[in-house]
Amino acid sequence: MNSPPFLEERSFRPYPSAGLPLYPPTFGPVTGEKRTRIQDDLQGFFEADLLTPSINIIHKHLWLAGVSQPAHPLHVQLLLKRSILVVENPNSHLLFDAGAICTKPLPSYLLDHAVWTTQLCRNAELHKSACGLLHPYTWLINHESDMRIAKARGLVPNGLAWAAWACIVYDFLDHFDDDANASTLPKRPLLNTHINPRFLYGELHHSRLAAIYRLTLPPPLRLAAALRAHTRVGLATARLQRSAAFQKAAEVMAVLSLVAVAVAVAVLPVVWVVLGLVKVVFMTDVGRRFGGGGRGRGGGRGGRGGRGGGV
Repeated sequence: MNSPPFLEERSFRPYPSAGLPLYPPTFGPVTGEKRTRIQDDLQGFFEADLLTPSINIIHKHLWLAGVSQPAHPLHVQLLLKRSILVVENPNSHLLFDAGAICTKPLPSYLLDHAVWTTQLCRNAELHKSACGLLHPYTWLINHESDMRIAKARGLVPNGLAWAAWACIVYDFLDHFDDDANASTLPKRPLLNTHINPRFLYGELHHSRLAAIYRLTLPPPLRLAAALRAHTRVGLATARLQRSAAFQKAAEVMAVLSLVAVAVAVAVLPVVWVVLGLVKVVFMTDVGRRFGGGGRGRGGGRGGRGGRGGGV
């Protein structure tokens, strides 16, 4: 059973009054499309605010875009001459390029123990992603100077004091075990298997990430991978687990993905063989034309030279 990564007495609510919200009024695409009210789909809000399917589909290649180590603290980001840009899309969190780093502000609900017990701990994917988003912040805000920078950039909720944050970090680090061979009793959850795998990496280079998409996923397979990733996310949610239509769509997507892979495996060797044969035929024809023609012209010149010598 999942549990909150900090004690209940550490819980922080920026708005003590229960009548004030912890969440934005609506969520959805920022491109002007239809948005959804929080009270109509709270589960969908958590999925949109925490999950990172666009990054997870290329997780095995992330070592090309970053290193498996914590993000630099905020004061180091400034020393590196990076502008701290605020983003709300979790897929863009800690992407850096050209003197800037994107940072998703720490949601205030992640500091509320009640939200963990009533919402996040009931869903494995949401719990992993919530812990994953909280994890890099334990390094981004590692000093009081980092907290001052975070407040100035609007990265933490209003009213969060350094002492309160430090206590939450202590609890978070004690909640997980980052050593698979540790012999501590009782056994604690292993960090590497209990957070979103995207956040096993800290900062990711945006340009390299874009190159990974281009080089590892052809457009049709890129679309199929994205659909499968979102399907897995959907299957992990209780709301869609009860949907017969979604279950059927997931089955169809799984079959189509297997067919696509089988076709690719069967066709690609044939394509390479055909291309190899075409190359052999082409080079043979070139050799025959230029090699044979050169000998004929040489012989002709020799013949004419012989006749000229006779004269």
